[in-house]
Amino acid sequence: MTTQEQSFLGQQVTVVLMPSTDDPSVTLTLLLPSITMAGQHEQKFDTIAIKTTTSGMLPTGGAQLTYEVIHLQSRAQHILLPPALIWEMSLSEDYTDAFKAIADEIMKMSEVDQKMRRSRQWDSSIDVENTQRMKELVEQIGWPTRSKVGKDASERAWLLVQHADHDRAFQKRCLDLMKVQAAGEVSPGNMAYLEDRVRVGEGRPQYYGTQFYTDEAGNVGPKPIEEPDRVDERRQAVGLQPLSEYAREVKQSYRDTHAVAPPHPLAEPPTS
Repeated sequence: MTTQEQSFLGQQVTVVLMPSTDDPSVTLTLLLPSITMAGQHEQKFDTIAIKTTTSGMLPTGGAQLTYEVIHLQSRAQHILLPPALIWEMSLSEDYTDAFKAIADEIMKMSEVDQKMRRSRQWDSSIDVENTQRMKELVEQIGWPTRSKVGKDASERAWLLVQHADHDRAFQKRCLDLMKVQAAGEVSPGNMAYLEDRVRVGEGRPQYYGTQFYTDEAGNVGPKPIEEPDRVDERRQAVGLQPLSEYAREVKQSYRDTHAVAPPHPLAEPPTS
């Protein structure tokens, strides 16, 4: 059994080893003092651990306790988790109640968006209406982050903006808002898709290889990529699979769902 508690000396971690027989039980208490890294990657510190051995429960004398103080030399390290891992480790639904109605609205708009795209009956008015409403919501609450609307609605907000190709300025504004959020508030992968969308829309090479073209012959492939030899390195940093794997999925998705070239560029995961 392990317990943790905070004291004025620092964090106290206690581990209790319970024997399965009449052997003595052992409790190890480790004191972890508060460490100020002051910009350093690593810092050494001294601390102690107290080992308590409990021998039996005598009917008349009770338990016999033996204490041992162990002096330890340790080191603390500042570990930076990849942004993609921080996002995946976050809870899926811990949004603020004040924004629940907005979260629900975003989810409903995305359902309409996806229903239209899966039906293969293109209706550009849906993107226009969703974009206008997203503009109002962003003006009202800023970017819909995980802590505001929950992880699912935050990702769906990105999807709606990803489809706002008729309003590139709004896409760029949302991308800027996403980039300044704290780690875990916005999906790094979503930002990568939107950055590529904006770049391609402006006639520039994409950065992460998320935007694909289709032609009349049914060929499918990634649009021009800046420094293509480093694209997988960039994709890995934001939690995306290697480009070769993604390309296979996009091509298979296109073969499965499109008899002719779609009226919009392939630009989001095959499941979208």
